[in-house]
Amino acid sequence: MSLFGVFRFLPLDCASALGRALARRIDPFLGVSKRARRNISRAFPRLSQTEIARVVARISGNPGRLAAEFRVFKPGGRVGTHGFEHVDRTWRRIVVFCGHILQLG
Repeated sequence: MSLFGVFRFLPLDCASALGRALARRIDPFLGVSKRARRNISRAFPRLSQTEIARVVARISGNPGRLAAEFRVFKPGGRVGTHGFEHVDRTWRRIVVFCGHILQLG
């Protein structure tokens, strides 16, 4: 069983938190982290290196959360998908959009 298979046995919030923690742990070793720092410094030249590092740290856990949450996906639950049925039919590259949307009030 893969690491991602373990998420299936956890409650959604626990799986999400664990996925985020794991992603944040490995993110500094990935090229995408370096690219994020470079892009943020270009977009916001007045931010200090400390502030840029804080932004990158906050966003680095999102891919881990996404992977974990889709492993515990249950129809009608808190995590929803739209158009996911097309993934199995394609052999080409695809674009996947995801977001963590909070409902306030």
